[in-house]
Order: sequence, then C-alpha cells, then structure tokens
Amino acid sequence: MPVSSHQPIHIGDFIDACYLIERKLGEGGMTAVYLAQDWQDNKNQVVIKIISEEFAAHPKAAIALQHEAEILGQLNHPAIVQLLKHDASKIILEYVGGVTLKQALQQAEIYFATQQSRTTILRQLKAALNYLHGQGIVHGDVKPGNIILQTNSKIKLIDFSLARFYKKENNFDPTELLAYTPAYASKNVQAGKPVMPDDDWHAFGIISQQISD
Repeated sequence: MPVSSHQPIHIGDFIDACYLIERKLGEGGMTAVYLAQDWQDNKNQVVIKIISEEFAAHPKAAIALQHEAEILGQLNHPAIVQLLKHDASKIILEYVGGVTLKQALQQAEIYFATQQSRTTILRQLKAALNYLHGQGIVHGDVKPGNIILQTNSKIKLIDFSLARFYKKENNFDPTELLAYTPAYASKNVQAGKPVMPDDDWHAFGIISQQISD
C-alpha cells in the first residue's frame, strides 16, 4: 500500500510510490531504519532512515535528520556509507551487506583468524577517520555496532546521527538530542564537552584493543 514517510510504516508498503519496504533493520534515537527495494532502480536494495512515529512532532527531529544528510552529502570515501537521496523526512542510503563488527567480535575465531585480517580492518577505519577529520567532521559514535564488515573484508562506517562539523561555530550539535555510547566515549565526551577528533580516536583505540585481544 502506498504511504508517505510521515505515516506508520509496515512491511510491504511503498514509500513515495517507489520504495518497497522489505523489513525493519532497527530503531534508535529519533529514527527507524528499513531495508527497501528501489523500484525506480532495478529493485536494488537501499536503506531508508525515517523519523520514527514517536518523534514525528518533535521540533528538532527533522533538523537532526537533515544535519546528518548534509554531512553525508559532503563525504565520498570507500569506507563510509554513501548517501543516495534525501528529503525533509528521510534519507536514502546505499545498502551494505555483511555483519557489524560487534557481531564479528562475538565470532573472533572466524573473522579475525589472522593478524592480516585484523590489520586490514583497522587500516580501513583509520583511513575513514583521517578522511572525516580532514573534512572538518567528527563521527561522534565510533563503535563496533556502527561498522559493517563485508564479505570481501571491506568495511563501511555507518550511522552519522551524532556527527558534527567541529570547525564551525554555532553549529547544530546532535548530542543535544541523542546520547553517546558510554563504553566508547572519552572522558571529555562524558563530561559534556563537544565531540572532537581526539574523541573518535579514543574509540578507535578501544576497538583496536578489542580486535587484538
């Protein structure tokens, strides 16, 4: 059934008459995330991130989503998820198949059998963070659950809902609305200070240790 992205979403619904909802991938913060087929692009799979019904009337929900779209729209890196389209109520992202690094860590004997496999992952994540920071952007929520490990050993950094332009003054700060992940947050972040590149590297160091253990 055709619906707009402002209405409740169900499996089998069409959004904007072209995105067929296959399943819900997750929900967090102010958004829900769905896997869909793009019927205007050979039914290729995409990810749709939509303001959840609970927060549809929140005055800053749309601002936060568009802030994420603005950041993703400036990025072009092989280890960072790609923005395809966006409008006032949703963003359309490339679908990245695989498992999260969080899931992979639970089966370390399979995914990290060699030192080379561990080094490959960390090298890609380091390159992605160096690129981000070079663009004046911090991710703000670097953690295993936000890293997709693909079958070809390539990674994708996802979920930029807490990202921000750290060099801009009077810049929208998504941490006003959304919470960081304590296990990967530096003392500065936990103290309520704005997220900076060093805080992304703090999380990188924890991930590096987890992969190496």
